[in-house]
Amino acid sequence: ALGGLFVLLTLWGWLKRKRLDSSPRYLKIMLYAIPLPYLACELGWMLAEIGRQPWVVYGLIKTSDAVSNLAPSQVMISLLAFTLVYSLLGAVDFYLLAKYARLGPEPAAAGSALASEEGGLHHA
Repeated sequence: ALGGLFVLLTLWGWLKRKRLDSSPRYLKIMLYAIPLPYLACELGWMLAEIGRQPWVVYGLIKTSDAVSNLAPSQVMISLLAFTLVYSLLGAVDFYLLAKYARLGPEPAAAGSALASEEGGLHHA
């Protein structure tokens, strides 16, 4: 479903490519869509891993026979550590995205292709 949404958003952007600056609704939707690829990646990974159950090696080893000998406390500590690290990285990522989105684009330097009135592609 998320892949279809990405295709629709891309087509919408392609159709409005000449007037994107005058389409605040599209730009706002694209801003809110930033975390969706990450969500799609994680959900796809979860689906693949859950789909492997209940066999570790099809027809040979059941999941219950493949359990490691870690203590439950060790599993909980590693789960909490991963959750903490990923939460911290996510918070830093969100902070930086919001910070630079509020700053907006840098003004084009005088004499650059972006500052010229000609527009179009320029080749060296």
